[in-house]
Amino acid sequence: MRAIVLCAALAACASRDDAKANLMSRSSSPPPTSPISSACEPRLRAWLIDGDLPADASGISACTRRDFDAVLGPGEDGSGKLSGTSRAWTRYVRAGGPSVRVWWSSDHALLIVVDNLVVHGDAAALVTSLGSPASEGPSRTKQMDWTIADLVYPARGLTLSVADSLATPPAPRRIAAAYLYEPTTLDAWGSQLGGHDEWVRRFPR
Repeated sequence: MRAIVLCAALAACASRDDAKANLMSRSSSPPPTSPISSACEPRLRAWLIDGDLPADASGISACTRRDFDAVLGPGEDGSGKLSGTSRAWTRYVRAGGPSVRVWWSSDHALLIVVDNLVVHGDAAALVTSLGSPASEGPSRTKQMDWTIADLVYPARGLTLSVADSLATPPAPRRIAAAYLYEPTTLDAWGSQLGGHDEWVRRFPR
């Protein structure tokens, strides 16, 4: 009987020792690594912060709210009409940087609107490098010293509101706004992505 009690006590001790060893092993293990950031984040940083606009915006529909928040910080949520369809949007404003509004399809980017973007390099050279646009919207005047025309490159997923100076001597050409979306057709730009909406042609906004 004494032997049985001794065996039971030894078994209980061994069980406690095993549990302690497992706990110590877990506590000494390295913490799990953070997940690798989305492939969207470096692209968004280049486009929206560095002003390095893409020649082709393919892939933006893979970018989610998390990606934009990681790059631009928290944004202000709202909703509105995009080509007659009610959609949610988020506006991001950075001190000293452009204003960015992202229109969503579910949690994925449908359209990125960047106002007052300072592009990396020469804006005139950028426009020249893109070639002839599929469409050029009518010029309009902003604050009496700039004319603005919309150059649409739907196959690139890119529309630029290009501002030309009326001053003498003229100031350098600049990009008043950029619109990024998945490459599409000229008709879809107008009928689905806001190309015919009044707010697209209104400055400032």
